[in-house]
Amino acid sequence: MSTAHAKAAAPPDTAQLDISIFLATELMYFSNLFAADTWGHTHRSEDFSVASRHTHMVLGTLNTAALLTLLLLSLDCA
Repeated sequence: MSTAHAKAAAPPDTAQLDISIFLATELMYFSNLFAADTWGHTHRSEDFSVASRHTHMVLGTLNTAALLTLLLLSLDCA
């Protein structure tokens, strides 16, 4: 088998397509979240300020720390 024929039979590199699909889905998801947050702040600003007074900073900090710790542990295992 010639080298040219072996290269032609190799499967295409799909990494570029994979990352493009991933970025497109992230953009669709987070753009909707940011749009909803912006709409809420502009049309319901008084409700946002009332809700922000009920935020538990300690619980939010612990939740974020737990998520980041689990992320770092999962990256270490991979």
